[in-house]
Amino acid sequence: MHWVADLGADIETMMYRESHAEHLFEGRPYNEVCSYDRRAFDGDVLDAMSDAHPRSLLGSLGELRVVRTRESVRIAGEADHATRDTFLTALTDALERTAGSRRLLVDLMPLHFLGVRCALDLIDHVAGAAGHDGVEVRCATAQAVLLRRLGSERVRRLTLTEVVRAW
Repeated sequence: MHWVADLGADIETMMYRESHAEHLFEGRPYNEVCSYDRRAFDGDVLDAMSDAHPRSLLGSLGELRVVRTRESVRIAGEADHATRDTFLTALTDALERTAGSRRLLVDLMPLHFLGVRCALDLIDHVAGAAGHDGVEVRCATAQAVLLRRLGSERVRRLTLTEVVRAW
């Protein structure tokens, strides 16, 4: 995205574009590679663009990225042994943050890999979330199969919403 300056576009224009591109990804296969030159933009701009982007972009394989909103947490990348601490912190923070509303959405759709230990951690954290009436886990078919095999259906407040990808 180094071309932004060449076109005379400002950061606000790019932020608007990034945060209003969701329609490109719906209803049909679509792929767009978007990369910001880390030498041309400061950290605040890179963080803001990453947060605004409709799909989570990671700097490298093996990373885990967490996007928090008031009533949800979206987890992208790989949840495995190497990223387990970040995964646990994201779940703990999300449950604490949503205790007042008693509801939480955990969006695993951008997650490329969910390891067994992290899946068990998710089930255990939701089972222990006595302050919540319901926790919805939105996930792909493979993640739903794994969570069910590990006993997610025994946790009354946990609801799996399986999303079948069109591509």
